[in-house]
Parts: sequence; C-alpha cells; structure tokens
Amino acid sequence: AVAANIQPNPEAHIFGTLNLMPEAGFDVLDIYENVKTEQYERLEVDVFHVASNSTVKAITYISLKHNVDGLKPRTGYMNHILAGADVLPAAYVAYLQSLPVMPD
Repeated sequence: AVAANIQPNPEAHIFGTLNLMPEAGFDVLDIYENVKTEQYERLEVDVFHVASNSTVKAITYISLKHNVDGLKPRTGYMNHILAGADVLPAAYVAYLQSLPVMPD
C-alpha cells in the first residue's frame, strides 16, 4: 500500500486542517483518489473545529482496497503529511514520525 488511511477508533484522534473547497475541487480529488474505480471513497465525517469550539462536517477520503492493519505510507507521502507539522500538536507529530513507512 502506498497511502495512509483512517479507521474508526473511539480512543484515537486524528489531527489535521480544515480547508474550504468548491464542489469542483472535490470532482478533481475524486479523479486523483480513484473514486470511480473504488480505490477510495469520499466520506463525510464529524470533526472538532478548534477555532469555533464546535463539531462540523468535513469530507475525507478513505481507502477501500487497503483498509487493513499494517497499512504503511510511502516516505514521500509521510513527508507530505509532516509538512503540516507546524499546525499539528507536537505529540501527534512525534507519533506520525514513529510510524513505519515504505521506501518511495
């Protein structure tokens, strides 16, 4: 597998950013994420928005073909995720850095 994925876990947290995107942007992401060939699906999730101290709806993509334990992102993909380290909690960045990756 060459990506990262999320799975339901009531004891875990996933940190990231919220970005506004027009529907046309999701149409482009659907192509990039291979939604038509069912490699990924667009999923609406509830997320906690720190700035407003409220729960909001957001869109994420989850892998359908690689939804297994042991999924490892490629080094380049992990570096892309870690490029946002400046807006992520330090403990979460350390956790991400501790995960095994596959060479590019």
